[in-house]
Amino acid sequence: MNNSWEVILEEDENGEIILPFPPELIKRYGWLEGDEIEFEIEDKCAIIINTTAKMREEADKVDPV
Repeated sequence: MNNSWEVILEEDENGEIILPFPPELIKRYGWLEGDEIEFEIEDKCAIIINTTAKMREEADKVDPV
């Protein structure tokens, strides 16, 4: 299983940096537009955590009252 992708950073009209995610990554992990992402850099690698998807998964595990 390949867990690495190479992308080119982009810049928007306001000078903000955009990190485009490959469509296959978004599809594989079930991410949605508007999801919030956290990054950690360790040993020249980026660890990407989709906090919104994590909250969705946790909400699915909770039994309704």
